Amino acid sequence: MKKPFLYQTIASDLMRKILEGDFMDGQMLESSEVLMQRYQASIITINKALGVLANLGYIKRIPGKGSIVQHPEKAVDTATGSRMIGAVVFDMALPDVWAGAVKAIENRLYGLGYQLLVGNDAGNTERMIEYIDQFALQGVEGLVFAPLSADSEDDFNQINNRIIQHIEEANIPYVVMHRVMRKVKTIQVGFDNHQDAIELMDTLFDHQTKHPLLLSHGFFNSVVSDRERGFLESLWHRGVADPAQYIIRLPNLANQTGAQPDFLCMLEEELHKHPDIDTLVAVDDHILKLLHMVVQSRTLFSEHPVILSGFGTIDDVLATETIDIYQKQDPTMLGEVAIDHLLDMINHRSLAITQIIRIPSVLTFGKSAI
Repeated sequence: MKKPFLYQTIASDLMRKILEGDFMDGQMLESSEVLMQRYQASIITINKALGVLANLGYIKRIPGKGSIVQHPEKAVDTATGSRMIGAVVFDMALPDVWAGAVKAIENRLYGLGYQLLVGNDAGNTERMIEYIDQFALQGVEGLVFAPLSADSEDDFNQINNRIIQHIEEANIPYVVMHRVMRKVKTIQVGFDNHQDAIELMDTLFDHQTKHPLLLSHGFFNSVVSDRERGFLESLWHRGVADPAQYIIRLPNLANQTGAQPDFLCMLEEELHKHPDIDTLVAVDDHILKLLHMVVQSRTLFSEHPVILSGFGTIDDVLATETIDIYQKQDPTMLGEVAIDHLLDMINHRSLAITQIIRIPSVLTFGKSAI
């Protein structure tokens, strides 16, 4: 196993001392200067170790004063053998696949007496690795994680293979969720995005679509890539010349409200450039929600009527029926299948199962549809 980083060693040693009573509940932890001398470490390393302890609930950091020791329930649980699972996803605050999948995992674990530790990596590699380190220190039995998006396919593989190597060096069983990777020796659970895209496009063409436009992203992950691939194949099979020109890759649209004016301008420009466009397909929840917002607040589509379509899990958008036809994907099923297989791996003590499990979607029509 790879030798732990110094900050991990320091955090682990301090955690042990807290649990063994060397530092009492409510006591001030030794100052950073004392810890620097004791562990022969820089202030950056000490702060990183203290950050781990604070995130795990062993200390409370007070600016200008120091760190107060505390014995939270999860620290006691660790000492008495409580069972824990970790999950690291993009952002639980977003009302899309992450929130639904993690809630399903939590519900499944609750009845089995497990505690779920959740980390929001916000798309940052180092933050993802820090969460993995923290969960390993706390003794999780397994991990569910969603690979990070990147600028290119090569970057996607390089970044996420680094993360996987880190998990494997910690000897933690893990399941990959949502964004499936190549040549990974574990179970991966995701939607059948390639086939879903083909099915969606076949249905649209059967309902008189002739010139669709796919609204996609400028970054890469396997979900976006598989949906783009299915879109392109469907156009190729119908003899569309240069189908790649019908994919528009948008800049980062994380802030959906702030992105709406730019999104609207882009739509107006593309519809002006391609006046024959009769169908817009959103590659994921974020763009689907932007389409919904534009429909609600603008008259663009009354001037240029189009079929609105895409892939979605956000019920409040889909329930408004502004979207005509979409592949509805169930994040609850995604989470349940992922955690069930992880628990099976843990119970059978197996780390080298290679399998990709695809979750089916449901082709759904709005009342205003085609």
